[in-house]
Amino acid sequence: MVAKEIFKFGDIIATRSNGLLSKAIRWFMQLYKPGSPSFSHNAVIINMWGNLWIAEALAWGVRIWPIEQSGYLTNKQCIILRHKQGFTKDQIEAMSKKMASLAGTRYQYENLPMWAAKILVRINFFRRINEKSIYCSELAAIAINEAFPGTFENPNMVSPADHTSKGIYNVIDYNNIL
Repeated sequence: MVAKEIFKFGDIIATRSNGLLSKAIRWFMQLYKPGSPSFSHNAVIINMWGNLWIAEALAWGVRIWPIEQSGYLTNKQCIILRHKQGFTKDQIEAMSKKMASLAGTRYQYENLPMWAAKILVRINFFRRINEKSIYCSELAAIAINEAFPGTFENPNMVSPADHTSKGIYNVIDYNNIL
């Protein structure tokens, strides 16, 4: 178990598992960005009432919950992506409010085949920004864009590999998995 104090508001968690879906996403990410660290999911650390909470897009939609209940304190397959510029209190507040406003938004399953088309046949079928449905790395891109507008030009086209390869984060590999 890792102490929750290692996490800071605004951190992006990159994680993976040995599950079939995680392995498939990581395989596609290696085709998309060869050599990038292999992760399949992103979550955002936000400030809720002065406490560390997780915002993440899961199969049942965007969920906001206390870090203690999320499983990230015991997950051995995660790293932290900490923005190199850091965040002001106002930026953290904006990110946290934005993430809270998206709670309950449905998961964007329709982008999964879009990613397959983009990676395998190099055809871009992605639509314009759509916050009526969101997937995990898109949610993390939306959070970062709240603090630093325009960091991710098209959040609905951001993958876990885009986060790990962007060069805007310091990587905290507290589990020594890289």
